[in-house]
Amino acid sequence: MPFDVADRWLHPEGIHVAQLTDVEETTGQYGDQMKWVWETQVEREDGEPPRLVHWTGTKFSPRSNLSKMFEAIGLPIPETREEAKALQPDAFIGTRCRVQVTHDLSKDGSTWANIKQFAPLKKAATADGNGNGAA
Repeated sequence: MPFDVADRWLHPEGIHVAQLTDVEETTGQYGDQMKWVWETQVEREDGEPPRLVHWTGTKFSPRSNLSKMFEAIGLPIPETREEAKALQPDAFIGTRCRVQVTHDLSKDGSTWANIKQFAPLKKAATADGNGNGAA
């Protein structure tokens, strides 16, 4: 693997449409984790895709970030261990939603973009406002 330089581009704050483009299962200092990679429609000057990373654990519970993310974007939350174990993380690639991006300050003084909240996409507006007819 060749060396590279860290990307210091800072995603703008605000609410953005995002699409899940990658999911990785990892083990780190907090145990088993999921790395969810989202791309937004923000245009970068260098042409690179605008990526945001959101970390969760691997267990569904009422207070877990994993459950909160699934619920916010309308994905079904498994109710049993068997249902949870049957989920294939790659099956969620392509999922689209809205994300609220904020800037947070790390302990070393650097600023980073954080997905603060998730929400489902709004339905498209139509001519009659009820989803009927073309505009």
